Amino acid sequence: MRVKYFHLILWVLILSGWQIPSAPAQMPVNPTADQLIQILRSQPPVNISAPVAATASFDPPLVRPGEKSIYRVMFNATEVSIRWPEPIPAPSPLKFRRSVSGQNLQPVDGTLQMVSTFNFDVRAAGPGQFTIPEFTVEVYGQPVVVPAAQLEVKSELPEPHERVRQLLVEPSATNVFVGEVFNVSVRLSATPAGAVEGMAQVQLNGDGFVVDKNAAKQSIQSVERNGAKVPAYIYETSITPIAAGQLNLSAQGFTAGMQFGGPIVITGQVSISGGPPKFILLDSEPVTINVRPLPTGRELPGFTGAVGSYTCDPPSLTTNTIKVGEPVQLTVVIRGQKNLDRINPPLPPHAQGWQIFPAVRGGIVAGAGPTNPGASFKYTLIPMTDEVRATPAIPFSCFDPTRGKYVDLT
Repeated sequence: MRVKYFHLILWVLILSGWQIPSAPAQMPVNPTADQLIQILRSQPPVNISAPVAATASFDPPLVRPGEKSIYRVMFNATEVSIRWPEPIPAPSPLKFRRSVSGQNLQPVDGTLQMVSTFNFDVRAAGPGQFTIPEFTVEVYGQPVVVPAAQLEVKSELPEPHERVRQLLVEPSATNVFVGEVFNVSVRLSATPAGAVEGMAQVQLNGDGFVVDKNAAKQSIQSVERNGAKVPAYIYETSITPIAAGQLNLSAQGFTAGMQFGGPIVITGQVSISGGPPKFILLDSEPVTINVRPLPTGRELPGFTGAVGSYTCDPPSLTTNTIKVGEPVQLTVVIRGQKNLDRINPPLPPHAQGWQIFPAVRGGIVAGAGPTNPGASFKYTLIPMTDEVRATPAIPFSCFDPTRGKYVDLT
């Protein structure tokens, strides 16, 4: 029974993005099951026996016609355990659309409790009071009542009035090629009182993209909003489209108060929200990225899918004096600013007088001054005859999106 509950708790913690705290220096890099149990015992217990309850509310509860409000429903249960009725009993004048959902562990009375949140975008064309009545959902196979919630829509509201709080997605480019890396920032502006808070479990949503989570960084800085400078939390990462077409990209995340979950760069004087985090699930409006396919029929020899602005250093040999049958190593360094760890080396050519083995990755080579970092590849070549006088050329090319054409880097 103890092992069963250990696996259940560990599964819940992994689902919520929980990470094991940094271990002391004397701890092994890969802790054993017993050591993991000791770490888990030092954490607040996970409450898995509390009766499931639901809350429902509109945020904000008072808007103008056409303005967005979020209908937010929360359960103390895992996200996958919840079965929604079809359709949800919303008044017909409301434009009602499910947007995002997520789950995380939240502290409740000295324990950790799994909480799942579901957001629905709601708009009303005209004024009035609109009520979503209580209804029943199935959670862990049992009925759970979602309470009623009311939205008020008025034509006239004093300024400034509370507007829906949401994230803003800002891509560095909206017209790219398949395989072209570009940066994306997710911004959460300060509250009307000027307080900034961090975000947890930031997630970029959209089919046809690969997100580089290793490139993620976060900062707090002043940004322009409605002609004024306001502080904002900013999450940045890089993303690669892998499909062509008009692709939608959006973001979601939980407000996290003073919890930043890693290094953060703060510029200027800011006020950071105090107290325990509220873990409110927010999302953004989608942005459209126009992704163009790579030109076909014009590929150059040695093209392995590299898209970007790259250069190739002159190849280097471990020695230029060798005997027949003696291996020699040829090092090639391809330099650029992005996506170096995803460059595939060109396949070795079939060259008379040589046996050439496929390249082995040599890691990332640092840049110096104006020189970009590079990805190094090492080929092993064996001369089969004493008639060879030079190593064969190894074709390599990339597609340069700035120039819109394939470039020979051999």
